[in-house]
Amino acid sequence: MSEEIKYVSEKSYFVALWFRRILVPVDGSGASLKALDLAIDFAKRYGSSVTVLSVVPENFPKERVEEIFSKVREKVMNQGIQVEYKIRKVQFPQSSIATEILREAEDGLFDLIIIGAKGLSGDEETPIGSVAAAVAVLATCSVIIIR
Repeated sequence: MSEEIKYVSEKSYFVALWFRRILVPVDGSGASLKALDLAIDFAKRYGSSVTVLSVVPENFPKERVEEIFSKVREKVMNQGIQVEYKIRKVQFPQSSIATEILREAEDGLFDLIIIGAKGLSGDEETPIGSVAAAVAVLATCSVIIIR
């Protein structure tokens, strides 16, 4: 018995109201760029605003940050949406990547965080990384984890 999947072409005003401000932490990994794809889709369908956040160590080379944002700009180009770019520098061990993502989410009053399940340092054995897990558990807003 095959079921036909039907997509709703009309905007869902509930979604548009719930997820007006979306934060997407990006480290250049495949999962983080997939998270960005979903955020772009939300922005196009529901008019959500998207902020891309890169959390890097204090001494992280500026060129690497530019590489990450270059990948993001490639994805966003010709999509008809505006994206805000932010960088947060973290000092280990006083803070962590997850802590800085959570601070940005609260400071920016975001409604939704869309995060990749694993970043660049992700272990192949674990289904979800420590950063995504911490964000999902501790965030005060909704979180979508993308594999």
